[in-house]
Amino acid sequence: MKTLLVDIESASNLSAFLKVMENLDFVKSVNVVALENNEDGSSSVNEPLGEYNWINPSRPASEDEIDKLIIVMENSSGGYSSEEVRLKMKQWSELS
Repeated sequence: MKTLLVDIESASNLSAFLKVMENLDFVKSVNVVALENNEDGSSSVNEPLGEYNWINPSRPASEDEIDKLIIVMENSSGGYSSEEVRLKMKQWSELS
């Protein structure tokens, strides 16, 4: 089973959406759920109980994680030079 989160602009649109969803044979249930909002008004992802969910997109990175990312990026030898990017952009634009 999968859960879908949908933002609907108005109550009338919500009512119409719910009626359509309820009439689909493969939809198990349709519920309206109020989300918890942060101080800035944005909704947050609720983490499951148990072990800390380090991949939660609403979780800010720790200082240690940011430091590790900076070190990896500074030591990286990958990527393209400015001239290589210009050449690739020219090639891609000629394909269009």
